Amino acid sequence: MLRRNLSIILVIILSVLTFSACNEKKELDLTVMSYNILFAFPNDNYDPWTERKGYVSQIIKSHDPDLIGLQEPLPWQVYDLKKLCPEYASVNILLHTDSTILYKKDKFAPIEHGHYWLSPTPEKALSSGFGNFLPRYVIWAKFYHLDDGREFYFINTHFDNTSPFQETAAPLFLERTAPLAAELPVIIAGDFNSVIGSEAFNILTDENSDFFLKDAYQIAEKHDIYNCDNGGCDDSTHSGGEGQIDHIFVAGKNVSCSLWGVDKLIYGDLQRPPSDHFAVVAKIRLPAIKSE
Repeated sequence: MLRRNLSIILVIILSVLTFSACNEKKELDLTVMSYNILFAFPNDNYDPWTERKGYVSQIIKSHDPDLIGLQEPLPWQVYDLKKLCPEYASVNILLHTDSTILYKKDKFAPIEHGHYWLSPTPEKALSSGFGNFLPRYVIWAKFYHLDDGREFYFINTHFDNTSPFQETAAPLFLERTAPLAAELPVIIAGDFNSVIGSEAFNILTDENSDFFLKDAYQIAEKHDIYNCDNGGCDDSTHSGGEGQIDHIFVAGKNVSCSLWGVDKLIYGDLQRPPSDHFAVVAKIRLPAIKSE
């Protein structure tokens, strides 16, 4: 009887230890990209999309991001990039792809996803009202990491470039992001049309607020500029020299950034970039999870 009881106790202990080990997660490093690829329309300053798309996909392939927040693509541009980079699947609104998420389909599975409109009526489709002409929205997905079972949120958005949209939309963005960050780590990509130090940027990153975002550029251990052949590149994310208006933010306890970079690729005889924005890349680290 005593031997039988000891065997049962041993099985219980081993089960508990196995369960605890399964619930422990190591640090998870993710490469994230935010890229406004310039929607396909005639523009004398940039080549047609048929010529640009190969260079856009080249940038994506060279950095091999796990997750991408695309801004400004039209539906056929998303289709083209998924054809050129078949390792990615997408989360987007079917016919309104201005903010699209690409993710490595062999690494992640979207458990949930949704969107809301940056307006006084966020649940009303195509709504505006923050001073913007075009409707803008936020798209989000809750991802499951297929290897270790970790979950996190990835968010992508495209703030309008009209005033006062940015500073008006920023509080709503924080309000909707806070509950997600209370549950799981959050990674955010976007063209926020707001430079560091602007009113909207300060609202998003105000450490005196109950909830705020951490800017990957400002917390990164290292900065890098890619494809800077002439040696005179700055860290602006807009080819028009508007400064850093494209950002990667994080939220959640102990989420960190080891590297922030911007890719300055130009090509051809005219030395043009493939978009009016440069791709922003960050290496984000989600903290280890210890079993309780």
